[in-house]
Amino acid sequence: MSVITKSLHENQNTNSYLSFDASQELEIISRMWSRSIRENIALEPYQILQVLILEINGIKYHENATLYEIKTVGVGYKPFDDSLLEIFILARFERIYSKLIIPEWNVTQFNILRMKQISTS
Repeated sequence: MSVITKSLHENQNTNSYLSFDASQELEIISRMWSRSIRENIALEPYQILQVLILEINGIKYHENATLYEIKTVGVGYKPFDDSLLEIFILARFERIYSKLIIPEWNVTQFNILRMKQISTS
């Protein structure tokens, strides 16, 4: 999640981290973001304090292969002026397990659900 938020912050291509469809969808969505969102979206790994697993699916799609999907919400916090910025990220990961394929996680959905300034005083 952190690597993708940094790429978005730097207005870089996310194709190497996301599936083609997810990257295209995120590119369209991110065009509508204000400058403030893009400037503050980058999260370091230590700033993502919670990752909640919403759903896990195992789909057998071939005799020798199973596709696993994990839908998560990551919650990150970072300093912002005299307060904190709270960022909720939705991400779906997929991985194919098969004797014929080296397992690799792919991000097939990535979206910023909410970005909100919260008071620390």
